[in-house]
Amino acid sequence: MTIFRLEESRELLAREEGQFLECDTMGNGAPGHPRDAPKHTHPAVPAVQRSGFTLAEMLGLMLIMAILLAVAVVVIRGLGKGPGLHGTAQQLKSALSLARQYAITHGQSVYVLFPTYQNDVPASGDTSRCRGYRAYALCTISNDSPVYLSEWQHLPPRMIIQTNSDIFADASFSTNMPANGLGLSNPSNLPVVVFKTDGSVQSGNVLAYIQIFIGQGAINNSGYPVLCGRGRGKVVRLEVQTGTLRVD
Repeated sequence: MTIFRLEESRELLAREEGQFLECDTMGNGAPGHPRDAPKHTHPAVPAVQRSGFTLAEMLGLMLIMAILLAVAVVVIRGLGKGPGLHGTAQQLKSALSLARQYAITHGQSVYVLFPTYQNDVPASGDTSRCRGYRAYALCTISNDSPVYLSEWQHLPPRMIIQTNSDIFADASFSTNMPANGLGLSNPSNLPVVVFKTDGSVQSGNVLAYIQIFIGQGAINNSGYPVLCGRGRGKVVRLEVQTGTLRVD
């Protein structure tokens, strides 16, 4: 009996050892075996991402913003002041060039009228409504009567034609042509620039150039322009013999 039990125990032991070896060979060992322990893997470490701006980038951004702000301020101020002296001189130059071209193309002399306060005295005495020293108009003569080519064109606010311009200082640049068609109250001795059919400028003197000075100013209570800007302003210069124009 004892021998039988011993043999039985040996067979049971051998059977258990065989099962263990089989499980070990397949990699599926019994629970608690070291091979059954879960393998721990370390997660990948993400790359460090930079957030925000560096000091150099911040300084560069501030510089760009300062430049844009300065440009915006200049533009806004320019809008408030209008075209300025150069723009006003160019406006007058364009009108004179148009008058010259019309005279050549249509074979008629063209008159560019530049009234003074004496030519346009407002009944109310309000000089702010006076066209003198700050307006002009174009016309021709047909059957001894004026034919106007334009309405009154006014200079921008705070811009005037200075009294030392040749059209005011030289009596040869004036005409007694009636100008009531444009509503002037006293058109006698009206300052004028006349373009002839060949494009030249009519002048009673030997002037090589006609100079029209543009400045910043206002009309005082006596009806005369008073300069209030710095410098001598801009000059629209007409060559008498050819009628060519330029702005200085």
